[in-house]
Amino acid sequence: RTFRVDLDRSTLKPLWRNLTQAQARYKVIVAPGKEASETWHHGERGQNSTIAIFDTGLRSNHPHFPKQPDERINWTSERTLADTFGHGTFIASVVAGISEECPGFAPSSSLRIHKVFTNQQVSYTSWFLDAFNYLLYKGDVDVINLSVGGP
Repeated sequence: RTFRVDLDRSTLKPLWRNLTQAQARYKVIVAPGKEASETWHHGERGQNSTIAIFDTGLRSNHPHFPKQPDERINWTSERTLADTFGHGTFIASVVAGISEECPGFAPSSSLRIHKVFTNQQVSYTSWFLDAFNYLLYKGDVDVINLSVGGP
């Protein structure tokens, strides 16, 4: 798949944020908040989809998630599913949150949380591979969100 980005930005309409032209074309996909609400008005709420999130876990009893995820697995050496760092909880909110402060794009989806980072942001390739192999074995996930980065 390819897409074209025009270098001439004179035809761009100003948006609420400084977006590139490519992002402006796909604003419903790239920016959380009001854009997620727009997808909801079109009937898109992630129905019949299963999304796995590989991150630092999910905070228990978070107000953006009135129902618990369908699956929570800890692949790390920590003895807790809790996300005290917060990144996994934030990503899960962008994907499936239901609050007005951070509406998710797919709140009706089936959510699977896989903790592959400790609360000190430590991870090993083997933890990711174990989680990937598990999902491949089950074979019922439509989307995997993997947040990795570093220097």
